Amino acid sequence: MTSSVPSDAGLTEVLTKIGRASTPQVPQNAWGLSLSRMLKADVAVNSDIAFFGLLSSTLVEHLLAKDLRAVSATPGLSHQIIPVDFSGIVLIDRGALSEGPWFGSYSDSFLTLREEIYELCRKSRQNGIPVWFLDTPAADDPFAIVRIKSACDIIFPYEDMADFEEGARTSAAFTEIMDYVNARFESEVQR
Repeated sequence: MTSSVPSDAGLTEVLTKIGRASTPQVPQNAWGLSLSRMLKADVAVNSDIAFFGLLSSTLVEHLLAKDLRAVSATPGLSHQIIPVDFSGIVLIDRGALSEGPWFGSYSDSFLTLREEIYELCRKSRQNGIPVWFLDTPAADDPFAIVRIKSACDIIFPYEDMADFEEGARTSAAFTEIMDYVNARFESEVQR
C-alpha cells in the first residue's frame, strides 16, 4: 500500500496569481530607524523613568507627589517605544482603562487596544522588564482583563504575604504601589 503525498507542483503559480508570492520581502532599514525613533518618541522613556505604562490620572498625580517619574503609554506606540533594556517597571493600571486614550480597552469593541496592552506586557516580560497590574475593586473580570492579567508578573493588591514571612525586603517601588492600591480598595470599601 503506497501513500501518495500531495505535490507542491503549481503552488507557486497559484500563490503568484493570488498575490502572496508576488509580495516582496520587507527589507530591514539600513539606518536602524523604527517607528518610535522616527517619531522621536523613544527619548521619552529613559533610565530616569521609574514607571511606564497605562497610568490613570490619579496614579500619575500620586507618583509625581512621591517624586517618582512616570511616562504614560500612547496607543499605537506602547510596546514600540519601550527600550529593551528599560530598568523601570511597566504598570497596567485598571483605572486607566476607564479614562483617557485607553478608555474602553477592556471591552470587545476595542480588540486592537486590548491586544496592544497584551503585547506591551508580553514583550516587556520577554525582555526581563517587570509588569505589574494595579487592580480596582470591580465586580467582575471580563475576558480582556483576564487576558491582560495573565501577561503580568504581579497583580495588586498583592495578597500572598507568605512571600514576606522570612523578612524578605520589598523595593520602595513595590511598597509605594502596594500602598496606593490598598488605599484605592479601602476608599472603595468606605463608600
